[in-house]
Amino acid sequence: MSTDMQLNIATTATDLMQAEIIKDVLETAGVSATLRGGLQDAYPGTSGLGAIDVLVADDDLALARDVLTRASDAGLDFDLDEEE
Repeated sequence: MSTDMQLNIATTATDLMQAEIIKDVLETAGVSATLRGGLQDAYPGTSGLGAIDVLVADDDLALARDVLTRASDAGLDFDLDEEE
């Protein structure tokens, strides 16, 4: 993902494992994603602690939310916390 793109929060995960699953779902659908947040940002070496934002390019935001909604509807176990 290019660093000059505007990134937006597609959803927020409750922990690192959930964030990685969401990121994988998005990338499988062709949407580049990156993760930000959680205690691992403040305390390197920790993992799975704190809320983590799943970021996508502004142009991919609607598609990302659609992909995540469809994945959730299909039974993937994560709650979507959509930012407006």
